[in-house]
Amino acid sequence: EPGWIHRGLGDLIADHGVPAEARAVSDLTGLAQALSDGPVIVSVSFRFPTNGSKGGHLVLITGPTWTNGELSGFFFNDPSRWGANNSYVTATRFDASFTGRIIATTT
Repeated sequence: EPGWIHRGLGDLIADHGVPAEARAVSDLTGLAQALSDGPVIVSVSFRFPTNGSKGGHLVLITGPTWTNGELSGFFFNDPSRWGANNSYVTATRFDASFTGRIIATTT
């Protein structure tokens, strides 16, 4: 079966010395809270489309951005070629492709 199972990837990360836990978050605020402990791997659609497609690709979220006290977007690292030239996504675009599944780390 292609792709990673979140718990297995979390276990692999933990085996290499970085505490990690696969879990679900109910909204972007929950994701922002998880980021307070360290980077978070998230399940999204490739290139963050807004067509309702969710999941199938993993990226590392490194931090949220806030505008006037509102969550406005996220900085990310994407292992794809597209990710080499893209490192920020608005909260609205992110939310359109986010499954709610994360692998939270503690650094």
